[in-house]
Amino acid sequence: MPLSYYKRILFHPEYSYSDFVGQIRPVAEDGNITYPFVPGPFTKILKDAYLDQDHEYFLIIEEINRGNAPAIFGDLFQLLDRDGKGKSEYSIYNEDILDYVSREMIKNGNNAVQSIEIPANLTIFATMNTCDQNVFTLDTAFKRRWRMSRIENEFSEEQDTTWIIQCGDKKFSWKKFAEAVNDAILNNCNDGTAAEDKRLGSYFVKEEDTKDKKRFAEKVMMYLWDDVAKYDRSQLFDNKYRTLDEVIKGFASGENVFSPNCEGLKALYKEEDDSSAGTGAEAGAEAVIQVDETEKPETDANAPDERVEA
Repeated sequence: MPLSYYKRILFHPEYSYSDFVGQIRPVAEDGNITYPFVPGPFTKILKDAYLDQDHEYFLIIEEINRGNAPAIFGDLFQLLDRDGKGKSEYSIYNEDILDYVSREMIKNGNNAVQSIEIPANLTIFATMNTCDQNVFTLDTAFKRRWRMSRIENEFSEEQDTTWIIQCGDKKFSWKKFAEAVNDAILNNCNDGTAAEDKRLGSYFVKEEDTKDKKRFAEKVMMYLWDDVAKYDRSQLFDNKYRTLDEVIKGFASGENVFSPNCEGLKALYKEEDDSSAGTGAEAGAEAVIQVDETEKPETDANAPDERVEA
């Protein structure tokens, strides 16, 4: 999609209504200082949608809950209700936006607008991560004006086959490890602190993180220790580990640092132990065969090979 048809912005704690809509700014021109209205991304994309009704326009807001969204939208909050045709059900009078859009409309041979509304060809998308902490909450009145769509936390096949974590003699796929941790969080940390939102996301780590056990442990164990089980470490970790450093060191060396109550993780470690034991037994059997081969007396080269028949 051409850049002219969409704008992508990021909300953050310092982002304001003036950044979003526009503001009066001093501009130096030919030695004179003027104070024109400088439009923000919302006003610019609104103008584009007004001027070009034949194309769809999109305003994409990343991390909408990292800024104070109701304050950033201000009077534009009234425009979020749409009618059956897709345009704002209610309009507002905002002199700055109105003057700017009207000037652009007249400049392009159109009539001036009398009030401000979001046209049907302008769609606003917003993303948010519900597990982020220290972010602004969105009140019910604001949220109900959006069509909410939850993106499920799903792991890909690739994350089960190629994203492999090697710690000591233990080897886990990111998918199986994260799913076992998430089960432990839901089962053990459901103490009224929204355990569902504390789960590990499928892309909490990158593939390169799984190739470095210390880097992986520092990232994942720190999150589980400092954020998920912050008030009761025994919910996730074995009581013998008193510090985060001990947890990271133990995990990286292949120890099961998790609480015995974490059944899924216990089963995952047992599966690895059984797999390692099986591999060792096979290696031992192969060694015996090789010894037998070495000690086997010489035979006629034309004699049938008993090993093949066996």
